[in-house]
Amino acid sequence: MVRWRVAALLKQRGITPYRLADISGIHRTQAYRLARGSNAKRLDVVMLDKLCAALDVQPGDLLEYVRDRPVSPRPRGRRARS
Repeated sequence: MVRWRVAALLKQRGITPYRLADISGIHRTQAYRLARGSNAKRLDVVMLDKLCAALDVQPGDLLEYVRDRPVSPRPRGRRARS
């Protein structure tokens, strides 16, 4: 699962969601969701670009990948026919 790390960054820098919306040009609703630490349901590259420019960070500073469940190995060979 991809998670936003914007909430921690905002807290660290003392930036409010309202200020984030103002300096980045993203919608206030989106800024408040990010500030609450909501997980990414959809990654909008335009919004990511605006956030990177406004906060002077790289995309990796705003996102993290967390494996939500262990990956089981796929069986090799042919599948059995019914």
